[in-house]
Amino acid sequence: MQVTGADVGHVRQEAAFHSRHAQVSLMRSELGHPIDVVLDPGHACSLDFCLTERESFTELRFSEIWHGGHFEPAGRLIMRPPGQPVQIRSGRGSQRAISCQFMMEDLVRFFETDIKWTDPLRSASVDVASRTVKVLLHRLAAEMARPGLDSKMLCDALIVQIAIELRRHFHDMVHRLNAVGMAAWRLDLIEKRVKQDGPLPSLADLADLCGLSVRQMSRGFLAARGVPPGRYVFQQKVEQAKERLACGEAVKSVAYGLGFSSPSSFCSAFRQATGLAPGAWKCER
Repeated sequence: MQVTGADVGHVRQEAAFHSRHAQVSLMRSELGHPIDVVLDPGHACSLDFCLTERESFTELRFSEIWHGGHFEPAGRLIMRPPGQPVQIRSGRGSQRAISCQFMMEDLVRFFETDIKWTDPLRSASVDVASRTVKVLLHRLAAEMARPGLDSKMLCDALIVQIAIELRRHFHDMVHRLNAVGMAAWRLDLIEKRVKQDGPLPSLADLADLCGLSVRQMSRGFLAARGVPPGRYVFQQKVEQAKERLACGEAVKSVAYGLGFSSPSSFCSAFRQATGLAPGAWKCER
């Protein structure tokens, strides 16, 4: 894996396990300042899982595919597909994490060529919602931290199981996205409405725009984009706010321009989404 960008702070490796299937590291990091790095997994399939809750807001974008302002909030479990570099930005804080680089030919081939990487799938990889994979990673981390009888055999078996469950998770997601979706013209209508200045559209507004019930619109949008429409609308407004703040626009102007009832309500929503007040975010950029 190649890393480019700023100094990532103090990172201490607590344990490591290498096999023909994967290279796994158990790490503890102390970040005394915000980071902004590009990670290139090369031809490996990488998993990064925070064993502790994140102390600071972290966001991610596919640096060669998404435009410079398109970042999405990172969950505790992130998958980096083969050959797709990602840019990660994070604030100060400390965390304990386990990182796996899979070399298994079947797994790498699946994520490299067997599925089409649409934006909904990329968004899903930024926050992998598989409880099974998370439980297995916790078990692997515990075994690496305190090895027991036949520990190498157990770690290798856990790595194979994680790979299988990860592949199943994304295979099922592709099947769901292909089974149900939303017409492209309806998605375009929603996109245009969300990008307009003014108050956030309600789910009822978007449903009326598409000529669907709220339930039909929500299910179709989730299937097509991989995120609920309410979360998507909010994320897009946060991205608009970041762009306007980066251009030097005043917080008050951004708040009213995006339809918030007051600057304080905007600041509260922005802090909830990014972990920083608008003024602090603006100063760190």
